[in-house]
Amino acid sequence: MLVRVSLIGRFFGSRDDVPEWAKFFAPADYREFLLFLDQEMRRRELAFEVGDGVVHVAPPGGEEADYGLLNLAQTCHATSRDDWAGTIREHFDNAFRSSRDAQELDAMAGAIENVRSVLKVRLYHTDYLEQMGGAGLIHRVPAEGLIETLVYDLPGSVRTVPPDHVRTWGVPEPELFEMGLANVRAERPAPVLQTFNVGKSVVIRALVGDSFFTASHALFLEEHLDVDPDYGAIVAMPHRHAVIFHAIADMGVMTAVNSMIPIAFGMYQEGPGSLSAGLYWRRGKRLTLLPTRVTSQSVTFSPPDDFVSDVLDRVPDVPAGEDAPPT
Repeated sequence: MLVRVSLIGRFFGSRDDVPEWAKFFAPADYREFLLFLDQEMRRRELAFEVGDGVVHVAPPGGEEADYGLLNLAQTCHATSRDDWAGTIREHFDNAFRSSRDAQELDAMAGAIENVRSVLKVRLYHTDYLEQMGGAGLIHRVPAEGLIETLVYDLPGSVRTVPPDHVRTWGVPEPELFEMGLANVRAERPAPVLQTFNVGKSVVIRALVGDSFFTASHALFLEEHLDVDPDYGAIVAMPHRHAVIFHAIADMGVMTAVNSMIPIAFGMYQEGPGSLSAGLYWRRGKRLTLLPTRVTSQSVTFSPPDDFVSDVLDRVPDVPAGEDAPPT
């Protein structure tokens, strides 16, 4: 089954002098971003070189390292240019503090009780697994394109939990993930629940927050649903600060899908902390990718066979007099 819907071309266009990873910038804004970055590195008296989405830094007498620029650039893009200098300075304050945190963690991580309160579970795109070399991450794969990773949530940084720490504790990994998810649930302030009417009787909801762990709420989404729907829910995690979802009750699900695809795509493009541009089907504890294809002209939705047979072929029609889903 293919469902095509029109899509405003806001996120497309020519940016020939902007690299692919930063296409959300207009050329003048991208050049200005690089200027602010240059000024910050020079202020710190650091030797540096800008690469494809990273800045390679060689501190005097220190260890050379690459620092990703995508999240920083997305954050700047979403704020006033007047704030860019402070945003970039704070970003690298936190990035360099992270190296110092690692030394302190090694000293205290000999016992699980010393770090239990700072364990959390964070969602990443699977690209992060490749960036980190795979073997250095304690992770699970909840769905295609996503990994859930055990991390330390520290005052100035988020650090992945090294495998040698886990080996020292002697605690089974599933139990550690439950500890981490419990800490995400208990985080305050909690994400804000927002509701949007996208057609008669059809609503989508969103959990939004400043926490880097807001998207992790998708891993226990049933706790945020008004009811436990027989057919599950459509969910998107476009970036680390948001979860968008719709509890499936009838064929209004297609109105929700048609609205959520461009929203998720746009939020993924803008970030920060981009995770996935796609939609997922959450039923029970299982997340299943619902394939979509986005172009400047349309979106193609190609649900898998089990979604068609278990949802689209079984749910009630939209009640008479209400908006029917487009075909």
